[in-house]
Amino acid sequence: MRVLFLLLIIANLGLFAWHTQTQRMDQALLLGPQLVDEHTPPLLLLSELPKQAPPAEVPIPRESALQERPADPPP
Repeated sequence: MRVLFLLLIIANLGLFAWHTQTQRMDQALLLGPQLVDEHTPPLLLLSELPKQAPPAEVPIPRESALQERPADPPP
């Protein structure tokens, strides 16, 4: 009986989530598309962008992976 109750609660939560999601979509459709003003730049594909030279790579000096251990203090 407890399992049936939990399944009904989960089904109700799922139905509630689905219902609220479809309401949001319906409201968005009623509002219509957003208008584009004259200050909005046009969409460009990546292939339409001007070709740029790749940035020059500057070699980064690396420290040696092996480093000397500091000397132990005298006893």
